[in-house]
Amino acid sequence: MSVSSVAAALTPAAAVIVVHVGGVIGPGLEAIADLCERRGVVVIEEAAHAAVGLVHLDHLDEAISVRRAVASRYDEALRPLSGVTVLEELPGSWRNVYKYPVLLDPGIDQAALCEDLGEHGIASSGKIEHGIASSGKM
Repeated sequence: MSVSSVAAALTPAAAVIVVHVGGVIGPGLEAIADLCERRGVVVIEEAAHAAVGLVHLDHLDEAISVRRAVASRYDEALRPLSGVTVLEELPGSWRNVYKYPVLLDPGIDQAALCEDLGEHGIASSGKIEHGIASSGKM
């Protein structure tokens, strides 16, 4: 949302609620806050993700450990497959495995792969693009 759209919508409102999607703070927040301050309108920032994140911090090491164990099983199962490239950790780094992207050779039937994964109880999210993993349906 832009500061101009907020300015156009402002009436003698009690507050403007700003929602940060995915924890990303929009670039216009400071201008919106300044506008609201000049007009005597309260700005409320929705930050449920921050509260959830704070609770998850207590369990973060365990969660990452479990995800890495699952990813290790995927590595072993997928590494020998023709047409599928498992992304290896770089030396001196480690992955938290929030997602498990792989690279597919051209010609891999994405729909068939997704169906096969589902038949084996493997939920997939994200879109498979030939040669790159991105958001969407996997």
